[in-house]
Amino acid sequence: MLTRMYVAGEFYLNKKKITIITVIFVFVVFILGIGLLLIQYSKIGKLKKQDTPINKKIGVNYWSWQITASNSNYETFKAMVDKDFVGIKQFSPSYLRVSVGSFDNTKLNNQMLDYIVEKCKDGHIIPIFSFFALGDNNAVDGMSHTNHFEDYKVAQKHYRLVVRNTIKRYSRENIIWESVNEANYGGNYWFNQPVSLTQAKDYIKLDKYISSCLMQYAKKPVLLTGNYTFMGKQTIDSFELSVFAGMPLKNKHVSFHPYIYGRPEQLLTNKYYKKFFRTLNQVRASDISATELGFGTPKNFNGNYTRQQQSSYLRREILILDALGAKQIVLWTADSTDHTWSIENKNGTLNSSGKDIRRMLKQLHGYSFYKRLKTEKNTYVFLYRNGYKSKIVYWSTDRKVKEFYFHREKLSISSNPKVHSY
Repeated sequence: MLTRMYVAGEFYLNKKKITIITVIFVFVVFILGIGLLLIQYSKIGKLKKQDTPINKKIGVNYWSWQITASNSNYETFKAMVDKDFVGIKQFSPSYLRVSVGSFDNTKLNNQMLDYIVEKCKDGHIIPIFSFFALGDNNAVDGMSHTNHFEDYKVAQKHYRLVVRNTIKRYSRENIIWESVNEANYGGNYWFNQPVSLTQAKDYIKLDKYISSCLMQYAKKPVLLTGNYTFMGKQTIDSFELSVFAGMPLKNKHVSFHPYIYGRPEQLLTNKYYKKFFRTLNQVRASDISATELGFGTPKNFNGNYTRQQQSSYLRREILILDALGAKQIVLWTADSTDHTWSIENKNGTLNSSGKDIRRMLKQLHGYSFYKRLKTEKNTYVFLYRNGYKSKIVYWSTDRKVKEFYFHREKLSISSNPKVHSY
């Protein structure tokens, strides 16, 4: 009898121990799970190891400013595209971003987009179709033409037709889609309407409509949402207003346009971009893409730059965006008529900036960012790997620094990124 009671008591104690251990185990797993989720949603804006080689992330923007409302002509457009694709093929991008807007002549607009899609297929390039809701002050070209409607509501209704018809027409093509371009900026980029809560809610409705059309017509659509302008004192407020207004960013791939005023390394330190990235993490966005970036020469809204500075700054920003995890890095622009920003000469061949970027990407072909090595504050050394092979890319923002040591080897260093195998 006593033996039975002892065995029963032992069984009870063991069962209690198992229950306690189980509870502890579940609790630990729960805490680890929460930790992993927090890590997963706190990576935007941080340098991190990449799986995709840098050369596979690069794209260029393209439309021609010479195709205006007064001279739109299909043959003129074709000739211009053929000329610019000489440099585009030399550059060998993975993506080509074009604008999709309202145009009086729908047939002509379709012809132009058809031709762009075919040229991309020939060059093994994936098009990014970005929707533009431009106001009358930006009536500049045929592919992204203004809406000629004085009534704001009529303009929105008309543009919905453009969205639906475009998605329906190209739903079977291998295209990445992007929501309304820089709508958070308001003004010319949203039917000449000022930034407001009502305006934010309106473009969010159109973004949701784009998404619903893609779900209806495309099998496995890829949509970049947000399409936000550069971040500054006012634009960070309009970005946060869009979040407050209900922009669906959770688990979304968010695109933005990091036009930096001055050194591109500010992307890592600028308080507005830090706030932008922090907010994306808070709302649990999944990925980022930079679908416009550039440094206008000799001067533009984001500063004054020589062509040599443009080349250096573009390469440095490409490297930083890659390390930040941008899925697409799309330069503005490959349009040879847009001399301030273009990576092409007037004849459609690559200019010095285009050649310098192409050279760096060839040297890093197949290589993915691994980590930033510890160095002096103003020295940047990024480690890239391709299987068991390694290379470093290095530069300095301090003009006084002329050399540094890497694995006991003395290397010359400047503001221009250099690739070194070891």
